[in-house]
Amino acid sequence: DRTAILVVDNASTDETPAVLAALAHRLPCPLEHLRKAPEGPTVARNIGISRGRDGLVALVDSDVELAPGWSRATGGALLAEPGLAMAGGQLGFGHDPTLLSSYCGATGVLGLSWELDEGRDGDPNAAPRDVLWLNTSAVLLRPDPALAAGGYDERFFYSYEEPDLGLRLAIAGWRARAVP
Repeated sequence: DRTAILVVDNASTDETPAVLAALAHRLPCPLEHLRKAPEGPTVARNIGISRGRDGLVALVDSDVELAPGWSRATGGALLAEPGLAMAGGQLGFGHDPTLLSSYCGATGVLGLSWELDEGRDGDPNAAPRDVLWLNTSAVLLRPDPALAAGGYDERFFYSYEEPDLGLRLAIAGWRARAVP
């Protein structure tokens, strides 16, 4: 009864409005479709975060299909540890979901960032681990720490917004957790 879905639509040109209108009648929770100018994912993510201040916010890109148990794993991690700002899981490629596109991110001492484990086989039995940042194609987060840290920097149209926010959250004392 506390779940709501907000679709922030970057001016899609497909059948998104019709699909969402039909879906809204079948869902057990409210669904809102917010159509906006195509300003990129950081703007859309910040809108979602700012609208979800009463609980946890799941950011899920339009080309992502969540694995069964994703909400339970990420939500369980956040609810069990108040010091976590965000949790995310393994992201597989569409052509082969067992092959990792991303699991979590690393940043070197020179500020260069990369996706850890990209191209490796996913391991559903991998141990959860704290990381500096997570790929926000699918991430569950607490909105207040993210907003207090300034949200995603909208000057980054597509790339580096995740390590940037992860670093600002870490400086503020928050942690991110990668869960299988």
